[in-house]
Amino acid sequence: MTNRSGRAFDGLLTRDTAALERPVAVQPYYSLNKFRLEDGKIKISPKAEKSVLITPSKGMLEEFVALAEADEGKYLEYAYRWGLLDLCKEHRKATNHNYNCEPMVPHRMVVMGPTDRAFKEHRKKLLSEGEPISAWRRYARFAKALLNIAAKLHEGKLGSDEDWRTLHFDRAGFLGWNHVEKRKEANFSDIDFEKSLVVDGVNTYWLGSGGVQPRIYWKASRPTITFECPKPYGKLFANLAIQLMMAVSQLDSVAICSACGQSYEPKRRPKSNQRRYCPDCKKVAWRAASAAYRRRKSMAG
Repeated sequence: MTNRSGRAFDGLLTRDTAALERPVAVQPYYSLNKFRLEDGKIKISPKAEKSVLITPSKGMLEEFVALAEADEGKYLEYAYRWGLLDLCKEHRKATNHNYNCEPMVPHRMVVMGPTDRAFKEHRKKLLSEGEPISAWRRYARFAKALLNIAAKLHEGKLGSDEDWRTLHFDRAGFLGWNHVEKRKEANFSDIDFEKSLVVDGVNTYWLGSGGVQPRIYWKASRPTITFECPKPYGKLFANLAIQLMMAVSQLDSVAICSACGQSYEPKRRPKSNQRRYCPDCKKVAWRAASAAYRRRKSMAG
């Protein structure tokens, strides 16, 4: 369904805030604070002197998807706000897609030795490398196509040929020729097949390549479960993958049941210091609490 803004994926916006991003426990990350455009690449500015703490929030995914057809200036604005994708040197993919890959821009590279020469060599390399806008645009179009198709599938319709063509390009290797031929069959209407492709795209080419993992922390009265990338780079890409997963799933938020341990969609955002139950376990917990109340009342009487 396309609304007044004309975007096919608007059916995936949250009910309450009409945003593409979902409130989910994620990991803040550090990024250098200034960039520049040069030779079609986003490079670190010589004026970048410090890292700033970035907390993933509203606009991260929606603004990234808007880059699909944006001019270069918008890419620079996005990098200023959210940082670099940390694409790898060899494949121009998320660096965490392969254990042996290193980021194009080594802005977290350790310099061994206290000499001025070592520092200058590091700074020269730091400022000379950049992430191609063409690679950023490819990922933005990939994300937009996945969202568009997912919105259609939630309506019980097939994705558009245009969006599926976007997902078939050699570098990504997402939509193989057998898939292309299958969609060309007369009267093709296999919605479940298209759902499986979307799921594979999110799982493999976003969550997997982004190195996203569930993590548990116990800093307060109760443990907290988050989604994050434990590697030293790729934080922005990982957070985009998490938000893409939530949007495609049409989940406004996600919680873990204190009883059965399964994830579920809460009607309201759970408080960190309270137990939370999925709909099935909530009924059991309510019956158990009622029985306990009746026992206490009978004993008091």
